[in-house]
Amino acid sequence: GMTLYFYPVSDWTRMWRFDIAGREGGKVELPAGRYRLIAVNNDLPGIEFTGTDTFNGLTARARMADGTSAARPSGILYGAVIDNLEVTLCGVEYTLEDGSCKECPKSLVRCYPDSMATVYTAVLRDIKGMDRVRSASARLDGVASSLTVRSGTTGDGTCSIPIQLSQTAEGGAELIGSSSGLGTPAGVPGFTLTIGVTRTDGKSFSKS
Repeated sequence: GMTLYFYPVSDWTRMWRFDIAGREGGKVELPAGRYRLIAVNNDLPGIEFTGTDTFNGLTARARMADGTSAARPSGILYGAVIDNLEVTLCGVEYTLEDGSCKECPKSLVRCYPDSMATVYTAVLRDIKGMDRVRSASARLDGVASSLTVRSGTTGDGTCSIPIQLSQTAEGGAELIGSSSGLGTPAGVPGFTLTIGVTRTDGKSFSKS
């Protein structure tokens, strides 16, 4: 599903929000006028949206565990922006990000959302004593905790995301896992990967 935010270019009317279920789209009703449109997928429990009342302020934020900097994996956030959409009694006219102009007398607007998330993959090779590993996981610190949807730029704040590790092949000496987040923070990046392992004898170890 997608959430559509229509921001009027003039100040005479309010922002309009519509939640669309499924990939086939849906109908919305708007007064005639010029708008800016942002579309984002609304099926990610690891993401919350703030600043929804302004076009430049709409921000995706990672959902944190209470009192910590640990976040859920964001999932793949998709977003589409249309800077200039004119709604008239005769249809719609709008400009895509590539500069092309579309005109539709049937009032049909097509959005082409792109991925705004980053997928992180951790690979540990040449592991000795793999037969004694019961479980393994990782935590990646330094991932951006927010992203401005209009521009796709990340904020300075950071969080950590979990990565579940598993053996790549039966009897192999390699662990691999993936997770998703909002990308590299705007400040100086400083990623830290912490590996946690529990052995078959019950002892646990971690290494950053």
